[in-house]
Amino acid sequence: MERYDVVVIGGSAAGLSAARAAAEAGCRTLVLEMRASVGGLTHRILCSARSVKDFRQAVIDRPETLRLVCGRKAVEIAGRFAIVDCSLLLRGLAVGAASAGAEIWISSPVTDLLVERDRAVGVIVTGGGWREEIRAGCLIDASGASGEWSSVFARRMLGRGWPRDRLAFTCEYVMANADCRAAEIHFSSYSAPGGFGWIFPAGEGMASVGVTGMRMHPATAIDEFIGRLSSPALAQASPVVSVKTARPVEPLEKTWVPGIVSVGRAAGQCPPLAVNTLRYEIGCGRMAGRAAGEASLSGDPGKLAEYDSGWRKVYGGELENYAGLWRDLGFMHDRKVSGLLELIERSGDIREDFLRVLLADDPGRALQRLVSSGEVRRILDR
Repeated sequence: MERYDVVVIGGSAAGLSAARAAAEAGCRTLVLEMRASVGGLTHRILCSARSVKDFRQAVIDRPETLRLVCGRKAVEIAGRFAIVDCSLLLRGLAVGAASAGAEIWISSPVTDLLVERDRAVGVIVTGGGWREEIRAGCLIDASGASGEWSSVFARRMLGRGWPRDRLAFTCEYVMANADCRAAEIHFSSYSAPGGFGWIFPAGEGMASVGVTGMRMHPATAIDEFIGRLSSPALAQASPVVSVKTARPVEPLEKTWVPGIVSVGRAAGQCPPLAVNTLRYEIGCGRMAGRAAGEASLSGDPGKLAEYDSGWRKVYGGELENYAGLWRDLGFMHDRKVSGLLELIERSGDIREDFLRVLLADDPGRALQRLVSSGEVRRILDR
C-alpha cells in the first residue's frame, strides 16, 4: 500500500496551491485528480489587471470597459481588466506543484476515505477496473462541490453533503465567431436569487457567456439568458464548449477533523457574488497545505485546527460580508438593482468599492463600506 505525507483530493486551484505548499515544506505529496487532465473543462473569469501579476500566462484578453447592466439601465466603467482562462491557470499551478516535488495522478477518482477510530488515514481510488488504497499522514479535500464524488470531507466526516438550496449553479459557454470587445455583467430578477449573467471577450473571435444563480437549471438558464439578451456580439456565434459547476453559498461550520481538512469550493470558501474567487481558493489552499504538512511531519493533529481558525481570521469576515450582501442582492427586484447602478454611476467611491467586491480585488474594506453605507442600505431596504 502506497503511503504519502499529504494526499490532496482534486487538482483545483485550491488543491494545487495546497500541494505546492505541502511539498515545499518537505512532505511527500500526491494530488489525485478525477478527470483525465488538470485544467480540462474550466471557466474563464474576469479580474482586475493588477490582481493577475502572478499568473499572466493565463490571461487571454484584456478588455478596457466593463458594463454593468440591469434591463435598460447600464453603467460603463473604464479600467484595466483581464480575462483569465482557468485551464491555463491550473496547468501553471500544476507546474508549480510538480516543480516543488508533488506527484500528480490523473484519472484517479477518490471514491471513499479510509477512516480508523474517527480519523481519516487514507483514500480509496477506483477507476477503470482498478482499485487502490493510499494511506496518508494528512488529507486535503479540494474536490469542489459538483458531482457524485465531490465534497468527500463533508459527506464522509460530517455526515452530509451540500443541499441543493445552499448551492449556486453556473453554466458557461465558450462561443466561437463572436464579436465581443467589452466585458458585461447582467443583473436581473430573472436570475435571482443570487444570480447574474455575463459576456466576456475570450480572445480573437471568442466569447465566454454564462449564468450563475440558485434554484435554476443552469443548462436551460444560459440558453434563455442568451435568447433574452439578443446581443449583437453573439449574433453569429455558436457554443463550442460547455462547462457546468456549483459552489456553496457559505462556508462549512467546520473544515477539519483529525487527519483531513477541507478547502476551496469543497469548504464553501468561494462566495457566489464574486466573479473571481482565486483570492480565496489560492490563499486558503496555501494555508491548508502548510497546516497539513506540519500536522503530518509533527504528528500533531492540532495543526489542522490552526488551519480552520487561521483561514477564518484572514478571510472569514470578508466571506460573512459577502454572504450578507449576496442575500440582499439575491432577492432584489430589477427596480432596486437599477437604483444601485444609478448610485454606482453617481458615486466614484461606491463604484470603486463595488468593483473591488465584484472582482474580489482585496475587497475587505470595500465590503465593510458597502454593507454599512447608508445610501446602499436605503436601496437594499426599500
